[in-house]
Amino acid sequence: MPPDTDTGTDADEDHANPWHSAMRAYCPPLNVVAPAQAWSTSGPRLEELRDPFAAHAAAPGRWAGRSEEFTKLLHGWAEAVAEAHHRGRGLIGLPV
Repeated sequence: MPPDTDTGTDADEDHANPWHSAMRAYCPPLNVVAPAQAWSTSGPRLEELRDPFAAHAAAPGRWAGRSEEFTKLLHGWAEAVAEAHHRGRGLIGLPV
């Protein structure tokens, strides 16, 4: 493996679980209730982040570079969390 692609894991391990090193978040079914409850509290207040997002995080033309794109992303994730909670399933977050 070229040095710039080394993930610091054993090559055999990467072969056995090719997406394991790319996994970013895991939440077992019993723990999904916490993010579901957090969204029910924070979701309605998302509009309050518009100005701070514009001041500190906006990057027009980039992925989720505007407040509207960021809000759409969060709503999509909230929908996935709510559905997992409703079905009693866990969550895995992978990079896009």
